[in-house]
Amino acid sequence: MFWQSNVNERGGILAADGNRYPVEIIYYDDKSDAATTAKLVEKLITEDKVDLIFGPFSSTCVGPSSAVTEKYKVVMIEAAGNARSLFERGFKYLFTTLKVADDLGEAYMRELAKQGAETVAIIAPDAPFYVSAAEGFENYAPQYGIEVVHYETFPVETTDYAPIVTKLKALNPDIVAMGSHTVPAMQLMKAAKEADFNPKAYVFSFGTMIPSFVEELGKDAEYVMEYTAIAKMAPFEDDNFGTAKDLWTAYYDLYGTYPDSTISAGISAGVAIEVAVKNSGVVPPISSEDAKVKFRDALAKVDIMTAAQPVKFHEKGWNIANPLGIVQIQNGKPVCVGPEEWAEAEMIYPSPAWKERP
Repeated sequence: MFWQSNVNERGGILAADGNRYPVEIIYYDDKSDAATTAKLVEKLITEDKVDLIFGPFSSTCVGPSSAVTEKYKVVMIEAAGNARSLFERGFKYLFTTLKVADDLGEAYMRELAKQGAETVAIIAPDAPFYVSAAEGFENYAPQYGIEVVHYETFPVETTDYAPIVTKLKALNPDIVAMGSHTVPAMQLMKAAKEADFNPKAYVFSFGTMIPSFVEELGKDAEYVMEYTAIAKMAPFEDDNFGTAKDLWTAYYDLYGTYPDSTISAGISAGVAIEVAVKNSGVVPPISSEDAKVKFRDALAKVDIMTAAQPVKFHEKGWNIANPLGIVQIQNGKPVCVGPEEWAEAEMIYPSPAWKERP
């Protein structure tokens, strides 16, 4: 909606015919159910006659729904589903402005190695995004001289994290890295405090920048880390949103929350669509077979800088342009702590033991 408001204030998307076409977004609640998502995506295509699909939340829901968009040759560009397995199916009409999930691990290991971290234990619930992120931690750790001392997946329905924490505590790793969304991240932190488990860093692939994480955990959320595709000091800029700091501030002023990686991915997806419409030569609606192919091919060639992040697509559909940073919860707020040129504050490492926290 943030991008939609911006583009419509400019009169809409500029097409090759010189006219602008206002953006209308039609959306339904899929209740985070994959089967429901697929049905609703088909409804959007066959009944609502949409030109393209902004994908759903979670790799689990992106999987079956992208099979529908592929069937109809309708582009799905999404900001919340980046398990590598989604992009290894040979699909031509699926794109994400996120990095693929197992490439997220590079930013964590790069920045923590600078702090002297030597060992990491990796865990994840057994679902596509979680496991893909965990595999990234496992792959990148040794590249930065960090030893993987434990790797474990467990049923996604798990709610009792005490046995997992007991196992991790015995290993005493410097880092605990978890493929996560908000709820699993909360469950781990609650169990860790209960067990007085004190690694030097807790890092999560997603979910800690969502306001409910700090709201529920309070001070127990301090010092955890998550990757970010955007930061106030990131060297990103475009003609419509200004600098990354301008975008960050405008978003916070409007919604009262911070733009996380899915937000920046969503905004940059909208900008990528604008570029692809103009470069493809198609005039909305994108309904004919020829227009669909031209639009898809133009999107695949996008290579741009936006205030939200740079975008350039791998041949299989994910974004390869953004180097990513790391945010840490400090004093109840997420602040960027690396890389150095993005940083708003120094990383607190090692994080204080539970008994030593204020």
